[in-house]
Amino acid sequence: MKRLLAWVVLMVAAGLAGATSPNIFSVHDMDRDGALSRAEYEALRAHCGERRGERCKAALLPFETLDADQDGRIDEAELLEALGRRHRGGRGG
Repeated sequence: MKRLLAWVVLMVAAGLAGATSPNIFSVHDMDRDGALSRAEYEALRAHCGERRGERCKAALLPFETLDADQDGRIDEAELLEALGRRHRGGRGG
């Protein structure tokens, strides 16, 4: 279920950012390391804002919120955890 939710959210985010790929990482992971760096994520946000306006940019969670282990990268596990928290209304667990 979490993977389905993540896929749906990624599709929406990719669409908002103007991407045609179903996998946001494959579109915006410029160095192809399987995660989004801060620069890659900020480029995604900027692209989203340019294509769809500031509401799109504002709808994307802050980098710090997604980068739970603070290693400077957002990987799939961190994204799924953040989406789960958002789906549960900010509750943990």
